[in-house]
Amino acid sequence: MDGTLPFSYTAIVENGGQVTGVAPLYYGMLLFYLAGQGPLLGTTMATSISNTNPNFTAYAIAYTADGSTSVVLDNKNATTGVDVTVDLGAPVKSASAIYLQGTAPNNLVVANVTLAGATVSPQGTWTRNPPYTLPTTGNTVSVFVPPASAALVRAL
Repeated sequence: MDGTLPFSYTAIVENGGQVTGVAPLYYGMLLFYLAGQGPLLGTTMATSISNTNPNFTAYAIAYTADGSTSVVLDNKNATTGVDVTVDLGAPVKSASAIYLQGTAPNNLVVANVTLAGATVSPQGTWTRNPPYTLPTTGNTVSVFVPPASAALVRAL
């Protein structure tokens, strides 16, 4: 064995020591960075979602910097979007979302990845679009998560 690994996956794409782009992993890491730091909250899903889309997961963080709650909704189903109602257990004044999206034409290689409608340049520049405002009612936020995408919901 010559010491090389048979498989390597990195968040940064480079060629000869020059950064040429970022990989899909980078966008996922950026999404969770944007979710913020704070205690992880327990999540449960309605039977209707878990039965019809077992590839749907949710993660929630009590973001302590501004008192908001961040919820990451991950829809790994390649063909079906999910209408979600998030119950935060306390009155919601406002909520917004950004989306992590990409295409996987052959189901092996993810391409055209964007976060908040924008790509990250090889120089690290990210000129994101503003978040979408979401409808709220009482303790709940409504959001649609398209196929093969993730939504970062921020609720106050």
